[in-house]
Amino acid sequence: MPPSLLGYSPAARMSRISLWSVFGGYPVTSIQRFSKFEHHRRRRSASALSLLEVLISRDTAQSRSLHRLLPIEGHHNVKGSTPVTMTAFNWEYVAAHPFRFSFIMLEFGLHSISLSIRRLLTFWRTKPTNFVTAWKSLLLRIFMHRDYRYVYTASKAEIKAARRVDAPGVEAYVVSQYPTRSLASFDAVILYCHGGGYVIGEPLQCYSSFVRWTKKASQKGLNLAVFSIRYRKVICVTLEVEPELKFPTALTGDKPFPAQRDTALGAYDYLIKQEDVSPKNIIISGDSAGGHLAASIIYYMKDHPEIPRPAGTILISPWMDPSMRNTITSPFTYVDFVYGDGTSRAAQLQAKQLAGNRPITSPEISMALAKDLKGLPPHMCIYGDVEVLEEHSRAWIENCKLNGIDVEVYAGKGAIHTFPMGGLTADRFHERESDDRLISYIKRQVLGGT
Repeated sequence: MPPSLLGYSPAARMSRISLWSVFGGYPVTSIQRFSKFEHHRRRRSASALSLLEVLISRDTAQSRSLHRLLPIEGHHNVKGSTPVTMTAFNWEYVAAHPFRFSFIMLEFGLHSISLSIRRLLTFWRTKPTNFVTAWKSLLLRIFMHRDYRYVYTASKAEIKAARRVDAPGVEAYVVSQYPTRSLASFDAVILYCHGGGYVIGEPLQCYSSFVRWTKKASQKGLNLAVFSIRYRKVICVTLEVEPELKFPTALTGDKPFPAQRDTALGAYDYLIKQEDVSPKNIIISGDSAGGHLAASIIYYMKDHPEIPRPAGTILISPWMDPSMRNTITSPFTYVDFVYGDGTSRAAQLQAKQLAGNRPITSPEISMALAKDLKGLPPHMCIYGDVEVLEEHSRAWIENCKLNGIDVEVYAGKGAIHTFPMGGLTADRFHERESDDRLISYIKRQVLGGT
């Protein structure tokens, strides 16, 4: 704990640790020094956030286990990578735009104080999430509304560390513990589709999550590589509805569905034919809109038996009902960081652009509404039970079971949207548990056993 916090009450200490951990121990006026002191900043921010989780977790058993697991100096995935607890910030972008970052953090600081007071004044009530998750969700919500590039873009160092694949119709990045090895030599290759509502995002926006997964898989005897693809976005129309959502036009495109699915299928074909990766070693996965894209691949496969089946599929908080039939009235609208201020109206318009000339309720667009799922490959579905899109996953799972489809379900209790990505979307308990479930599933699918 920093010496400046020793004399404060637990409540005051809580709010001060929150801000101290985000800035890594440096004052706002020193943000320009992030590049010079990045290594020390990362270690200190990991330490403070770990301490924060231990201090304010509602589950004392969880706190004890966290305390045993986390040395105070913080954890690192690999040399030079982002620590496990703070995977979301692009510190190069922070260094390039420090004043905007400072104003956003000031806004977060004011809201976090309000959040802390509200939770303290209603401590006897059952909360949908613990404080750590609520705090991180608030942080993400503000950054998603003000400038998502601080939290969902890759740094130049991360892009350089990954191996770029540029083939006709396929652009992707490979993340693994063995960057010089061919993809055919790995036990499992995840064909990954990033999230972002088909409007924002890039292949390496979850680089630190990929590094964490590959490292943990290696520790469990599984050589894992992530093959994260780039696909075309749809035209962004959210500015007409929510002006504060500043999505740069450079990330938008003009291709409605199924252009994205065709790109993903092309990447799947590339892995098999050009990289000599056996389908029995491929796992298709994606989060949010990327989860929708991953689901659309196996949905397409059910009517095309000539396409070889992958070893497995993992849908992470999938956006399975772009018609947004139930999302606007979700009881978790102000718990989750996505659609936290009624922006699901904008998402509906995005979905219409995605659908193009097709009805938005078409089964291949809003797959949660599909009734005929016979022939769908077995897969895994992961979602948080307090996320806005939990209704999407539950409807999809129910329809799969009615059609006799084998679905392995993991619902994170008190978890928010895309919590398996870790970092700012989950506390340490959920991050560790979801990693174990995800890697165990992959290992079981490609190597067999339990």
